[in-house]
Amino acid sequence: MRYLCMIVILAERMIVMNHWRKMVCTVLAACSLSVVGTAGAVESSIPSGAAEVQGTEIMPLASHIGLDVSITRKSESWSQNSGYGSYRVWVDNTTSQRMTVTITSRSASDQHTFYVPANSNKTYTVNDAVSGTHTITFATASGYLSGTVRVRVSEEPL
Repeated sequence: MRYLCMIVILAERMIVMNHWRKMVCTVLAACSLSVVGTAGAVESSIPSGAAEVQGTEIMPLASHIGLDVSITRKSESWSQNSGYGSYRVWVDNTTSQRMTVTITSRSASDQHTFYVPANSNKTYTVNDAVSGTHTITFATASGYLSGTVRVRVSEEPL
């Protein structure tokens, strides 16, 4: 009888262990499938338009920061190289007045003006830029200037 009780207890433990083992295996399998499913859904870390596929090669498109400075003077300049037909200007105006921003190039007719509200920022994009030196000027009603300007120059439209 004693052996019979031990066999019954051992059998119960095995049943519980097998049940537990099956449950753990099922949970692990489900977790593995969810990880595999989400790994396949991850999008490329290359931003759209940042690379061009040529055959089996991926060629990055050229862009660079042409200007990244604090606004402390009335004007700043950057060079727009040949073949780089686009630029995006980002201005952060940290004054309490509206800022007028004017961009000029070698062509007098190629002038762009935009306004940045007080304590705000704004971007301005040009996709038909001419090559050469571009000058950006800043003005407020009081003449006080404060903020940041950044220009990204690109081969591709922005």
